[in-house]
Amino acid sequence: MRQLGSTKLVKAHKNYGCDACEWLTAAGLDLVDEFEMKFHEKRSIVKARMNGWRIMKGQEHYLTTFVSCDGKDIVNVRMIPEIHEILYEYDY
Repeated sequence: MRQLGSTKLVKAHKNYGCDACEWLTAAGLDLVDEFEMKFHEKRSIVKARMNGWRIMKGQEHYLTTFVSCDGKDIVNVRMIPEIHEILYEYDY
């Protein structure tokens, strides 16, 4: 995949799934009691879990657009900034 543009911080026009939350749960980092994390990181994970791992309407999030190698598919990747920072902090 090839990135079409830069990553932008935008407001959600509707509820979206959070791609960073999918990575977080796949890595097992959503189990906040099992990892030594900072309080604000745990709070961000709990908030994301309460929202069903979704970006809520009006919430700011990162948006990056990619195009497939053959140029036929366009994929938007949406991430809650705090969750993205947790993944970056713990090398996921």
